[in-house]
Amino acid sequence: MDSSSGWAVAPAVSAPAAPTMSHSATLVSVMFLLFLTFALLIFFLKYYFNANFRRGPNGGVAAARHKGVDPELLRSLPITVYRAAVPKGSTAEDVSVECAVCLSELEDGEEARFLPRCGHGFHAQCVDTWLASHSTCPLCRVTVVKPDASLKASTSLLP
Repeated sequence: MDSSSGWAVAPAVSAPAAPTMSHSATLVSVMFLLFLTFALLIFFLKYYFNANFRRGPNGGVAAARHKGVDPELLRSLPITVYRAAVPKGSTAEDVSVECAVCLSELEDGEEARFLPRCGHGFHAQCVDTWLASHSTCPLCRVTVVKPDASLKASTSLLP
């Protein structure tokens, strides 16, 4: 107490402490970090195992599954010698069949294959290469099937 003024001076009070996070907020933060860590761990493990399963026994990438037509089916597709059918009043330049694989026109005397379901024609070598890795027509994507006997016997080819 101060004797000169008669008033008592209280001891200085410190400022209140900064509020701290409650226990529930701390628990939520810890749980979120654990969940995030666990999710990242699962993601990386999944990536690691998927990458290893795609590899062959020698460590290289395994060969892709064969997706082309059966070689027996390919052999059953007739090969013909192309000859343009030119209607009266037209020239051979007016009527042409373009090979959609190599983008060249079929010329008279070249070996050609005309696919049974759609009738599209291609150089025999070009379409054979295509069908070794695909099972559809290069132009319209219809599935290639074994030709009927009536189609096999047909020799007249129209572009």
